[in-house]
Amino acid sequence: MIERAQGSPELEGFSCGQGEHEDAVDGLVQNQYTGTAKHQPSILVMQDISAQSPRTMGVVAWRPERSKLRFPWARTDEQYVHVIGVSRDYREHWLDGGVTVGRTVLNGALHRIANASSSGRIPSIWAFVAPENERSRRMFALEGFEYHRPIRRGTDGFVYRPPGLPL
Repeated sequence: MIERAQGSPELEGFSCGQGEHEDAVDGLVQNQYTGTAKHQPSILVMQDISAQSPRTMGVVAWRPERSKLRFPWARTDEQYVHVIGVSRDYREHWLDGGVTVGRTVLNGALHRIANASSSGRIPSIWAFVAPENERSRRMFALEGFEYHRPIRRGTDGFVYRPPGLPL
């Protein structure tokens, strides 16, 4: 976990690569690093410590926020996955057990959210995902999230994980 994002060496120079979605993630991470972000979410970073100097492999950030659509099972302690990204150097990197870096940082966030829950069970969790971002949709699905198509043309869809779903 990063205690203070602004100026954090773990976030400095982080990049997912080039492309529309990658640029959006890079911008959100850069805003945290420079201290210009509107929100200060909880941030978890995964680092490769096998080299002489640690390198950030992946990052995930979340904060309390109710989903834009009110589901009957939604609670006031919902969590919003603000950003999740894998460094361009680790995009095709598989960890022990055949798990991706993205799925590992997402799972780490889910465990921290569950442990911090005042009710003792994991709250509902949601995130925006572009309809064409198959890789991200698949990763969220493997962790129990359901994809919902965009409500309006030209907007992102979202993934939603109901409360109490086991990890």
